[in-house]
Amino acid sequence: MLVEFTVKNFRSFHDETQLSMVAANKKNLDNSIVLDENQFMLLQSAVIYGANGAGKSNLIKAFNAMQHIVLSSAKEQRGDQIKSIEPFIFDENSRSAPTLFEVIFIVDAIRYQYGFSATKTKIMQEWLYAFPKAAKRTWFERLWNEESQQYIWVDNDGKYLKANKNKMALYKDTTRDNELFLSKIVQLNNKEVTPIFDWFNNTLKCAGIDGWNDGDSITRDFIESQTKKQLILQLLHDMDIGIDDIKLNKEEFDVRKLPDEVPSELKQKLESDLKGKILVETQVLRTLSDKTLVPLNLEEESDGTQKLFSLLGPFLDALENGYIVVIDELHNSLHPLLLRYLVSLFHDENINQNNAQLIFTTHETEILSQEVFRRDQIWFCEKDRDFNSTLVPLTDYQPRKNVENLSKGYLSGRYGGIPAIEKMTKEKIQKLMGM
Repeated sequence: MLVEFTVKNFRSFHDETQLSMVAANKKNLDNSIVLDENQFMLLQSAVIYGANGAGKSNLIKAFNAMQHIVLSSAKEQRGDQIKSIEPFIFDENSRSAPTLFEVIFIVDAIRYQYGFSATKTKIMQEWLYAFPKAAKRTWFERLWNEESQQYIWVDNDGKYLKANKNKMALYKDTTRDNELFLSKIVQLNNKEVTPIFDWFNNTLKCAGIDGWNDGDSITRDFIESQTKKQLILQLLHDMDIGIDDIKLNKEEFDVRKLPDEVPSELKQKLESDLKGKILVETQVLRTLSDKTLVPLNLEEESDGTQKLFSLLGPFLDALENGYIVVIDELHNSLHPLLLRYLVSLFHDENINQNNAQLIFTTHETEILSQEVFRRDQIWFCEKDRDFNSTLVPLTDYQPRKNVENLSKGYLSGRYGGIPAIEKMTKEKIQKLMGM
């Protein structure tokens, strides 16, 4: 479960910015995950609004960047640039300053705090703390010292990593300047930090505007199971999509079936790449008034139906396994009621039994309602005159509970996060157009 995400000096986020999933109102149990008797509560979802170019997508990219660096760091070579480090470019000092990422999350009832700062060539700082019983335990700290040109370490003699003096020396000596210590010691088979690495590898699911590259295949895997297929069909029925069945047609690639007009060089390339591969064609079946089932390839369906198909598998996978879904512009190609339905899956305690969380950006104001979200689930992203993005929670504006029309207030500019559109007269427009 995600508790908090922090980013600094990344793309349009010049200053340190936090997205918190901690519930601000502990008396309201809606859309929340209650973790202990002290009422430590996390939110099941967070939605981010903002004008085009305000930085919403950059927040999603920050999640993706941190994940990518953690997962790929140990695979790079000495001297390679650290990919995904993109500092704020509208300030001269920031261009060479390190980018910071930090995440606080919970795995197996233990809260962890992990983060690092890095330039494109060097890890400047890295830290990992654990809070098994509220008390802070420093697993390791690493700080680059410019004067000595060496790292200063705090590691409690490897106590929490369960590594003796010789193993700790091996860990440190083999960690490159452009490599995360966490990634290195996972590669060296340290079992203690595996849950932290696995959180990035398995639990955190990031997607861009187009969703996941493997979204369709995840949904198809669900359809392979008859029980899960019925669940997907039921969801499509609930959303009034009009699909009564789904078929997966599998066939081994055969270069002889390619059209004659395909160039021979391309045929050879395809045969080399796809020989022996099983190709899967997805068909949806709709029922006519006379009860006849008519098949149609998924590619011939609307963009909205195709997007739903690519989302349902990852969403159900997340709900089943308690994953954290981070996705940009979830509303694209979706009707507002379908968007509301998808969000409601994470808010339903009978469906979301494994504490999955959804974080997404959108422009869709139809769901900007206290009937859908708690006030502490809503955030606004704005960009100032220096092109610096900021993230502001709705709670800072203290809207009236269950009374204030959030959509109307947002569109009127009460909460910020909307484009400052100049109202031009027809005469001005005509003059600019030379009319």
